[in-house]
Amino acid sequence: MLARLFVFVACVGCGAPLRAQERAEPELPAEPAGAVPEPDPVARVPRGGPDEMGGGAGGRGGMGGGGPPGYSAAWYPSQGVRGQNADLGFVRQSLNLGVPVWRDGPDALIATVGLRNTLFDTNAVLPDTGRAFPDRLWSVNVGANYVHRFENGWTGGLLVGVGSASDKPFDSVREMTATLAGFLRVPTKHGRDAWQLSLFYMAGGAVNFPLPGVARTRGTRRSGCA
Repeated sequence: MLARLFVFVACVGCGAPLRAQERAEPELPAEPAGAVPEPDPVARVPRGGPDEMGGGAGGRGGMGGGGPPGYSAAWYPSQGVRGQNADLGFVRQSLNLGVPVWRDGPDALIATVGLRNTLFDTNAVLPDTGRAFPDRLWSVNVGANYVHRFENGWTGGLLVGVGSASDKPFDSVREMTATLAGFLRVPTKHGRDAWQLSLFYMAGGAVNFPLPGVARTRGTRRSGCA
């Protein structure tokens, strides 16, 4: 079974940090059963506007950390690496925080921090260079989310952030990315569901052009007794 892996390809020089590039080898262990995929970095728009930003803002992925607020950890048992006489297993930890720093009526500003650490247990090597697979990798993201709720019930926002994914994060500009995104949430007539429009761009990422998005989100019916 082919599993895709973000292998961190070596830069020039023996001690140079590794930069994330998508590769097919070596093969990582499959995701454990029941694993929850990371949310789309633009699709998670707070449903209640600034009044709910305290709990939902930290989930604005690519800018802040790639997941909802909180801590998580997962262990992936060792499996054989295709084409090598080696096994590979790892432990992954993620921490995401969102902190409101300013609010004025329908406007809110939230600072976000995301940290991911992956510890590898392997004697595998990188196929292109023959270098030993790193024993740990880091992904660090910091950002800010501005959200405004319009009088007609629409919600719009702007998200900016910087990040670095490497065994030596922020070692140089080569390991860094900058992210800019905007979104607009338009509720439907009955008020529970909404159309969501977004535009996402990451400088230094794998895609070198803005990515538009359109989605329909489903809300939860609220009781009339509240």
